[in-house]
Amino acid sequence: MILRKYQEEIVSRFTEELKVKGARKLVQAPTGSGKTVIFASIIKRLTEKYPERVKFLIMAHRKELITQAKEKLVAIAPELEEKIGIFSASVGEKNERQITIASPQTLINHDFKAFSIVIVDECHRLPLIGRDSTYEKILNRLFDLNIDTRLLGFTATPYRLGHGHIYGNGSEENWFEKLDYSVTIEFMQENGYLVNDVYKVVTGIETELKKVKKSMGEYNLTELSDIVTKKVHIQSAIDAIHKYAGDRRKLVVFAVSIAHAEVLAEMLGGLPIHSKLGKAVREERLQKFADGEIRFLVNVDILTEGFDEPAIDCVVLLRPSMSTALYVQMVGRGLRLAEGKANCLVLDIAGLYKQHGYFKDIELDFDKEKEDGGEAPNKVCPECATVVHASKMICDCGYEFTADDIENIEGDIAMEDIERDTKVQVWGATTGSHYARSGNKCLMLGVKTSGGIVKSYYVYGRTSHQKKLTKLAKKYLEYVGDEILTYDNFEAICKHGSFFGTAKLYKKNGWTKLRGF
Repeated sequence: MILRKYQEEIVSRFTEELKVKGARKLVQAPTGSGKTVIFASIIKRLTEKYPERVKFLIMAHRKELITQAKEKLVAIAPELEEKIGIFSASVGEKNERQITIASPQTLINHDFKAFSIVIVDECHRLPLIGRDSTYEKILNRLFDLNIDTRLLGFTATPYRLGHGHIYGNGSEENWFEKLDYSVTIEFMQENGYLVNDVYKVVTGIETELKKVKKSMGEYNLTELSDIVTKKVHIQSAIDAIHKYAGDRRKLVVFAVSIAHAEVLAEMLGGLPIHSKLGKAVREERLQKFADGEIRFLVNVDILTEGFDEPAIDCVVLLRPSMSTALYVQMVGRGLRLAEGKANCLVLDIAGLYKQHGYFKDIELDFDKEKEDGGEAPNKVCPECATVVHASKMICDCGYEFTADDIENIEGDIAMEDIERDTKVQVWGATTGSHYARSGNKCLMLGVKTSGGIVKSYYVYGRTSHQKKLTKLAKKYLEYVGDEILTYDNFEAICKHGSFFGTAKLYKKNGWTKLRGF
């Protein structure tokens, strides 16, 4: 198998770095990037170099991930098939070999031997250290058996609800010190490895979401289900699907509850899939979907991971969530390449864009700068509901944005009361997609001149600081006018009324960002 360039980079690098005793490495790669191909290739190369010395344990929490791992391993290295064992009750096998693919739920009760390298697929599911979890018990036993055991984690979303990153930040609760390699969705799309997305936002449920109680950092599912199953919201969802997705052939719908999924499936002429269905029934429905016998598959927490159906050309988001990882995982189901598939329509009817921002713009750590620098905000076309870049003045549907549309751009802060110079416009301030290391949301302010120059900078702070940022923005516009904040004029601007307080500025790739106040 010929690896893609980025796959070869990862395989070559970690084949060497995993030779270091006790190494812990973390790789971020989105759905469709070939994570299984990557770690299968690492195993192949290390077993070729050390045929009998290296012993591998691959841990995955779902049957589909376990069987996929074996299939990829055999495809890449058929000579290793006899050395591969599966240890999982859900698969119906309990064989420990040189390369063991196991579910932690089954492995925890097994008196296993030492392994050289442990690979954890979907490692964002690793609970924090000190929680006495199944994963932690297994890993601690492995380290007791062999203190030099290496740990290699793969995930599309290296962050956890209520905690932030699963690496670094000085936290003794994280298993990994840093993110060692990252492949972004944008990179995959730009290089033709994933299809482009057409993201549409349908509003209507956001106000009611504010009333839902939260437990463990997530919406209370009982209250959430009561809201989304209201007749008005069900009908609104059906209408939006018919309006925007009428030409789509394979649609996956993410629902909140079984009751929600069943009513949607009935009205759409599809089938629901959820945990209360037997294994045979679930597999039968998945096969019908794959064969094209049904157009809609409405699922509840079944298809977010380990589900591979490349022909999906529409993802319908009807499952509100506080989890950024869940949001990205859901969208990722539709981005794989398939013959005849031009793009994937993402239909957001769950307020996720409002809650988290555009899924490709999510940035959780400002201490680690992104290679592409700052990003200007996005906006939603009032005509066709498509998310487009803020600098785009004519949507693909033909709608021409005007100055009046500025106030409709995403953001939790009402900016209407900010005085605008004729040459300067506030594009928006949002708490939706940016998080400080502490886990508190950040506020982003973007300014655009009539010349088309966009600058964005960020202010750390809790949600209670929204009014303060509005005042800061107003003072900024009053004082600076059409002058863009730069590294050179920052000190002078800050001295005028000290309205940026103790903020710190940094510059990269022509972008100037502001931190702290």
